[in-house]
Amino acid sequence: MEKIRKALDLAGNEATARLALSGRPMPVVVEESAQEFVADPALLLGNFVMAQQSKSPAAEAMRMLRTQVSQRMASKGWRTLAIIAPRKGDGCTHVGINLAIALASDVRHSALLVDLNLREPGVAERFGLTGLEYGVEDVVHGNHKPEDCLWRPEGFERFLLLPARSSELASVEVPKFRLRELAVDLRSRHPHRYVLFDLPPVLDYDDALAFCPYVDCALLVVGEGATARTDVTRTLELLRNTPVVGVVLNRAFAAGESLS
Repeated sequence: MEKIRKALDLAGNEATARLALSGRPMPVVVEESAQEFVADPALLLGNFVMAQQSKSPAAEAMRMLRTQVSQRMASKGWRTLAIIAPRKGDGCTHVGINLAIALASDVRHSALLVDLNLREPGVAERFGLTGLEYGVEDVVHGNHKPEDCLWRPEGFERFLLLPARSSELASVEVPKFRLRELAVDLRSRHPHRYVLFDLPPVLDYDDALAFCPYVDCALLVVGEGATARTDVTRTLELLRNTPVVGVVLNRAFAAGESLS
């Protein structure tokens, strides 16, 4: 029994160890096919994308956030989460990427990060994905299916990306029923998956307000020393009909701090 416990603990998930030792069946996480790519470790480090097995203080803090968010979502049966911020530069994309990676590091779940910031998409760039033929904008306009546009970074288990390829369609009004279909479709595909949506700033565009009714809940990201208190208040007022599972104070990393 002790050997089993040590082996499970090495996986870095005590909750999984307790579940296995209890005799209850563990969930089987099944993923659809995705295009795999190799992301440059130096690029990821420079963009503050954490390694999935990182033990750095910053990565541990992100896993603490993962635990808090996942517990609150699980208590309600929620699996779709909007990552929102009042203004550009508050760190919405940074938190969304690393929270999704942390959620996927739990072997009981997978995570899909969807870049719905069609104003200024940034997820693909941070992973070094350039020259994409298809993206989420092609999905919401009905030209392609989600599975045509999924990507999996090599070395990241149970973690998928549905990136946007450009901002050229930002001025094209996306029909609301398409947004609703996207949210429902992605939520229904896998019972053990969290789906995170990176959205444009709430106070700069109406995109987030239009989409939030189609997700279970939202996580608000604010920038330390950057986000005005009035902006936080106004954002929460606008999202009063969307459950907010928490507020993240996004701190700038000190020079040289590693997420690897």
